[in-house]
This record gives sequence, structure tokens and C-alpha cells, in this order.
Amino acid sequence: MSQLAATFISNNFELAPVYRQLFKSNHFFDDKALGAIVKSPYDHFVSFVNEANFTVSDEFKRNMFWYNGQIGQLIFDPTDVAGWQGNHDWINASTLIGRWQGIEWYLWVVWDNYREEVRELAIELSSATETDPGIVTQHIVDHFIATGLQTQADYDIATTVFKYQVPQNYFDNNSWNLNWDSAPYQVLLLLFHITKLPAFQLK
Repeated sequence: MSQLAATFISNNFELAPVYRQLFKSNHFFDDKALGAIVKSPYDHFVSFVNEANFTVSDEFKRNMFWYNGQIGQLIFDPTDVAGWQGNHDWINASTLIGRWQGIEWYLWVVWDNYREEVRELAIELSSATETDPGIVTQHIVDHFIATGLQTQADYDIATTVFKYQVPQNYFDNNSWNLNWDSAPYQVLLLLFHITKLPAFQLK
């Protein structure tokens, strides 16, 4: 903190040099700083939209503003002059379900309009010729959850979701890959699973 204060003073009280120093410091990338705060509704939606990089329509953006207001964060309208309390206050029985439903709604819009982008996401994160569903699953999970999952059993559950109804023998003989007709829907199911995990609610 004293180093930031010194930078602030030595740069004629300009904030930009302070931010540069902070964002490049080891503290900013400390593992203890990851997954420590509950995402706000806007963090929850916008981070997912950015990380998925699916096509986003203007209609979706307008609906997202409305939806975030329904689960506790109406933009430019905090609860009081102190602002939103944030962190664990963002999560309760109704807002958690609202978070899940909001992402599901968004993914169904993508599915109905830009289906191949779902496959392209998985190929970009893994490989079109990758035949191991566990590897594909881990690449996708780790892309959306910075801290990863806590145990191998958690990855195994996610892999089971991803396998969908594809018979096991197609995985065993390495004939399955992301070019299969079923692959986009498999990825969609995995994204539904990921966005309901507790770790996804954190940043």
C-alpha cells in the first residue's frame, strides 16, 4: 500500500500510474485473490458473454439490462447512496435461481440462432480432432472457472454430462470427436452444468 501511495504522490496524484502498478503486481494475480468474491449480476452475465464470445444481438443487450435488474442490480440505480453491498448479498434463494435461468435463456438464444458457434467454442478451446471427452470437458470448464474444479470427481461428473447419450464404445474406440452432429448439444449441456456450479458464481 505504501508503494502505491508513493507512486500516487510522485506522479502528481494521477491515478493511471497507480492502476498500472496495481494491475501488474503479483498481489493482483495471487491465487488467493481468485474465486474469493461473489460475482455481481453484471459480472455474472458479462464475463460469461465475453468468455464464450458468442454473437450478441442488440435485443439481447436490452434484455440483459432488464434481467439484471430483476436479480438485484438495476444499472445506475443502487439500493442507496452507499451502493450495492455486493459479495454474498448477491446470492439468495431467488437470485441464485434467477442467475441460472438467465444464463440458460441466453444459451438457448445462442442455440436457436448461432448453433455452430457452440461447437466452434469447444474446438477453439480444445481441438476438432480431440477424441477424449475428459480433455475437452476440462478445457471448457477451466476456461470459464479460473480456479478449476476442486476434485477429479467433479471433472468426472462434468464429463458424464458432456458425454450426453453418445454410446461409450464411440469414446473407447476414439471415433467420436467435436465434428460429430451431437457435439454442439453436448457442449450446450456442459455449459448449462458449468454455470450452475458454485465456483462459477465466484471471481
